[in-house]
Amino acid sequence: MTDSILAILDLHTFSNIWYWLAVAVTWAVVSHWVLGIPFDLIIRARRSMPGAVDDLQTLFDFHVRRFIMIEDMAGIPIIALSTFVLTGLAMTGFYYEVEMAQGIFLIGFPLTIVGAICQHACRRYEQHPPAPEDLVKELLRLRIIIQVVAMIAIFFTAIYGMYYNLSVPDDFLNG
Repeated sequence: MTDSILAILDLHTFSNIWYWLAVAVTWAVVSHWVLGIPFDLIIRARRSMPGAVDDLQTLFDFHVRRFIMIEDMAGIPIIALSTFVLTGLAMTGFYYEVEMAQGIFLIGFPLTIVGAICQHACRRYEQHPPAPEDLVKELLRLRIIIQVVAMIAIFFTAIYGMYYNLSVPDDFLNG
């Protein structure tokens, strides 16, 4: 019984199904919520369903103002903290060869890139708000950019995970 529980809670990141589920869920959620707006609302607005365009415009305005306010109030501390955490994870993971830190870094680093892309888009939208008829196109374009980052991140995580699993001695994984 104890061996079964420990097998489920195994901290070997790249050979653990829970890690890969976390990777999949993370990128599915990030791709679904574009600037905090659910993808299904964007699709409903694209189809001109009743109330969807107004809901989309309201959520868009709210989230753009929210992202800008957060950046104005806490942008520097957030950048400093995320840089500190990512540097710590990278050093712990790749210099000291801690597999869990490598796995978290391979999720966290691309997420910060997505965050920077979204923040840049919000600044651009604040200065040049898209016309209501172009809003859906802008959000779909931003979603595609996020999905490209997600595909690259998943690809490199999978390649690195396979490399790591093939290069680690079997007695380490079984011991």
